[in-house]
Amino acid sequence: MTLIWLYETTARDDADDVAIRQCTGEGYNHPSGPGFFEPRIEGDVAGIAVQRSVFSNQRFGGGEIGYSTIRFKNPDGGLDAWLDLGFGRDATLKLGEADGLYGDFTTVISARATQITPGTETYAIGWESRMRELDEPASPATFAGTNSGTTGLEGTADDIKGQRKPRASGRLINIRPVLLNSSTRIFGWNYDKDGNRAATHSIDKVRFRGAEWTLDGSAAGSTGGDFPDAATLAAYNPIQGYYVTCKAESLIKLGGSNNLSGGPVTIDVTIEPTFIERYAPMLLKAWIEDAGGTVNEDDFTAIASPFPFEAGYYVTGDETFRDVCDRLAASVMTVYLPDRLGVYRAYRLAAPSGTPVAEFQRFGLFSAAAQDDEDLIRCEPIETGWVPAKEVRVRYAPNWTPLQESDVADAVSLADREFLTTQYRTTDPVVSAAVAAKYGNAEVREFDTLLLSETDAEVIRDELLAFFGAMRREYQVTVSFGPGVAALVDIGAVIRLTQPLQGMANGKLAVVYGDRVRANTRTAELRVLV
Repeated sequence: MTLIWLYETTARDDADDVAIRQCTGEGYNHPSGPGFFEPRIEGDVAGIAVQRSVFSNQRFGGGEIGYSTIRFKNPDGGLDAWLDLGFGRDATLKLGEADGLYGDFTTVISARATQITPGTETYAIGWESRMRELDEPASPATFAGTNSGTTGLEGTADDIKGQRKPRASGRLINIRPVLLNSSTRIFGWNYDKDGNRAATHSIDKVRFRGAEWTLDGSAAGSTGGDFPDAATLAAYNPIQGYYVTCKAESLIKLGGSNNLSGGPVTIDVTIEPTFIERYAPMLLKAWIEDAGGTVNEDDFTAIASPFPFEAGYYVTGDETFRDVCDRLAASVMTVYLPDRLGVYRAYRLAAPSGTPVAEFQRFGLFSAAAQDDEDLIRCEPIETGWVPAKEVRVRYAPNWTPLQESDVADAVSLADREFLTTQYRTTDPVVSAAVAAKYGNAEVREFDTLLLSETDAEVIRDELLAFFGAMRREYQVTVSFGPGVAALVDIGAVIRLTQPLQGMANGKLAVVYGDRVRANTRTAELRVLV
């Protein structure tokens, strides 16, 4: 049996897509395949490594993934036409039998091809992580500025033309909608990626200068004050102090004729109709998918199981998808990144505990390995400057439009005034007296979240103290393992390391937060936290 590698991507000339198909061996042109693969791949493709890492600078959120480059032989100049092509599209590397069916080849890497780098006799093409798609603006659409008097909901050249259209998710407190037409006094706050008005499940409060206005529930042509579309909403005129809605298009219309520029209009809204859709892990999943990513749904469901916590995010400017996703992930101590097949995975990063998925032991150092132990080849400490936390607070229930005292109407109560002028609520601290007594440099730490509930924030607070309230050390370890173990040792997995040095004589549990795995070998470098 002869194994070969197939590399496949698409580039583009000035008008058309061009298939790029290359392989090792003597060429591949099986009838089941998409076409002929030229035998130009150079060197040991099995040595191509995929490197992933999360928890950079002790922060939850998105990780990084990188790849070795792949080289193609070009002594005859046969690939010179590539220089005029545009790369940057999906690419795959597959492994299979030289005379096998194309459908039987196993995809080893799926990512994006970078631009080519020409050499004297070889061309190199790198790989680009799918995380790149998260670096795009979360709200790419802008207002056209095409209003004409009472017609239009796109603003004018003098107000919101060119401004990014806002996008809303989850449950949100005191967001500031955009005045779409000053003549009709209509505001909006939720658009899809293409700039179309999207729905809102409920509009919970409407305020002007902090004072609540009243829904005109008896408005003719409405259902309890809610109109089916923008046109019927615009045709109705509520009186001063009242408003009507169009939840299907995320619009409200304020009654009366007072000067709305005299203070901010703010609203509380709930976007998705079910609780589970508003859980922080499920919002994270939805934003990744909206950016174009493919996700492992089980991962996000697994994190939502212990953390069924409502959250929300309001995009109003140049935030990227990654900005949004990082805030949501950090709210529930989650890290995420694509795997080598380009599927987004999510992991709850917690203190190592429980039953390890694999055991690694240093062979030949004063003790015999158990039958199923894998080889711990090297274990090197990493300098991180970790300092334990003795006290943790968590901020929650973000107020998306903190008001100045001068912006709040006189009639607003003291309690509401305090709420409206404060950006976050903060949990009571949780304190470890033992950590404070043991470590003279122990820290007090505060964490921002997008969670809505104090009870939920307190759960995360306690989890954060359990994680950061210990002296944790980081190591880079080189290990050897078979395919069965390799499938288990993933980001977030708990393993056991045993060696006579560095306090690991009796074994030490560690959580994996980084790996570097070659395409077809039994060894890997892992970054672990103990």
